[in-house]
Amino acid sequence: GLMDALGYSANRKPFGALARRATYRTLAGLREEPRGTRPEAVKAMLLGASGLMGSADGIEGIAELRRIRKGLPYVKPLDKREWRLFRVRPANHPARRVVGAALIVEGCLDEGLASAFAGALREGGGRGLTGLMEAKPYVGVARARDMLVNVALPFLHAYGVAGSSGQGGGALARAALDAYAVAPKLQENEITREMRRLCGIDGKARLTARRQQGLMQLYRTGVMGAGRGRVCE
Repeated sequence: GLMDALGYSANRKPFGALARRATYRTLAGLREEPRGTRPEAVKAMLLGASGLMGSADGIEGIAELRRIRKGLPYVKPLDKREWRLFRVRPANHPARRVVGAALIVEGCLDEGLASAFAGALREGGGRGLTGLMEAKPYVGVARARDMLVNVALPFLHAYGVAGSSGQGGGALARAALDAYAVAPKLQENEITREMRRLCGIDGKARLTARRQQGLMQLYRTGVMGAGRGRVCE
């Protein structure tokens, strides 16, 4: 889910393939690397598996990452042709997003992703969890908020419900819902702008992320399902 959000929208498919190829279990094998070099090892493994190592000249320390990659367990890289690189803004280049993913995962290796995310939510709410997914300059706050609303909070709610028979699972599910209720507005897209128009919502009206998600759900079930004329009856 995290990789899918980082690949949105041009590179979702190869990011998903990368997640299946360089699995969390594979990356967790680097847990015992020295703390001073572990982030670079995770970056090198993910970049190598992505097939983008040769296209990452703008990444800081890329020469050292290429050297480190040679000493790591081999993961067959994706074909570079699977990535969409044409007309992708430099800030959104998939190699940068891959490095961002590596930094997010490396920060959670000691606890595990689920435990680290749950702990960040309990201690800092949605803001704390968003901070866990920021990896500047590779993943900024806007993308981290997208990941919060579309990936992290839905997962933690389900995780909390599944564990609600013990160990505070119910509290975790409630914390996820509470964070969702106050999550700030995400970046606008074609669907939310169209739904504002169809529903007569003033452009200055305050939208939360939850209300944006509601507009997108109305679009899918109303506009796409029943025709534009009936969505706001």
